[in-house]
Amino acid sequence: MANITGPTPWAIILCKFSDQNQEPQNPQFFQDLFVNPSTGGMFDYWHDISYGAIDLTYSKVFGWLQLPYTLATDKQRTRMQRITSAIDAVKNQVDFSPFYGIIVILNAQVDSGSVGIQQLTFGSTIKNYGLLVLDPGAWNNTFAAHEMGHGYGLDHSFDTNPVSYDPNDDSRPGAYGDKWDIMSAFTFAGCSATFQDPRFGASGPGLNALNHLVLGWATNQITDVDLNLNNWRERVNLSPLNQPVSSGSSAFVRVLYGSSTYTVEYRKKAGWDRGIIHEAVLVHKLQNGSSYLQEGKYTQDLQEGDVFLDVGVTIKVETINSIQGYATVTIGPPNSPSNPPHPSVCDNLRRMMDANSKDFKELSRRRQNTTCDTEKIELDRKIEENQKDFDVLFDEWENSGCP
Repeated sequence: MANITGPTPWAIILCKFSDQNQEPQNPQFFQDLFVNPSTGGMFDYWHDISYGAIDLTYSKVFGWLQLPYTLATDKQRTRMQRITSAIDAVKNQVDFSPFYGIIVILNAQVDSGSVGIQQLTFGSTIKNYGLLVLDPGAWNNTFAAHEMGHGYGLDHSFDTNPVSYDPNDDSRPGAYGDKWDIMSAFTFAGCSATFQDPRFGASGPGLNALNHLVLGWATNQITDVDLNLNNWRERVNLSPLNQPVSSGSSAFVRVLYGSSTYTVEYRKKAGWDRGIIHEAVLVHKLQNGSSYLQEGKYTQDLQEGDVFLDVGVTIKVETINSIQGYATVTIGPPNSPSNPPHPSVCDNLRRMMDANSKDFKELSRRRQNTTCDTEKIELDRKIEENQKDFDVLFDEWENSGCP
């Protein structure tokens, strides 16, 4: 996992093609989008969601600078070639050595995206840089934050769907499937997760907890639950992720079982998350270095009383207090005693099995009420999995020792 902390200055180079002389925005726009604090741009975004772990101090805007080639020439290049060609063209005018990453701004529509972290050589200096290119169609907070996330080493975020939500861009199963994470922009499993900033357009959401973990953030504000060592349930209060942590609460929970890592987070419609579809408790699992949004009994977005079950892991949402802004969850092995005490495990399992027959009605109700087509597809699939849920509960009962 990465450890991205402290100042991460970016060089923002504004580049004009030799046959395209327009300057769609003045340099001050990019100064406010990337460099200046308190403007509602990227400085504020990364400072806020990282709990101050990183900022964009010492970032700098250069240009507009003239490129020695045309738009048509650039259209023939790969993204990596497009970025390095622009850098090579201006390297005698810009000292890139002080910077963490380089953002190439192009003045005509051609391509936007990131190539992640790549090694560049300037003279005798060899160094890794986060690299991205943004054309005029990408000068908004959400697009910029997503590509900068790649520049910090993040992958796309995923859910457990067997197919990609945008196979033309990333064909891996579940790609772009997290409706609460910037690394699923702009697809967000087919739902909206952004709000409109009056100056910088589409904005938000923040990062999910597992991506916080990948980047090494909030390590002193999380609760660790190691189910390899504990055989009781632990009760944890969660503050909304990507927002200040209240006293007595955690930013999120890291759960360990076997070789698996999970995170549990609470998301609230506020701050950079004010565009999410609704508040929820979310469970993610680390797979191959990337985050996968997990499914509870009904949907991915766990509400009060909902339970997430996996081999060796039970996570229950006890309360969600929207007014005071916290959620309470209990986490432990299946059928474990509670600490502090909770209702009998056997009674809970019996009630859950008895309630299984009601799940179909609840799923159907949610499907009827949702306005998101992809959620309808998800719920259709979950209805088919209703019996699988019962099978899991029955196995838990059989292995629990309950009479």
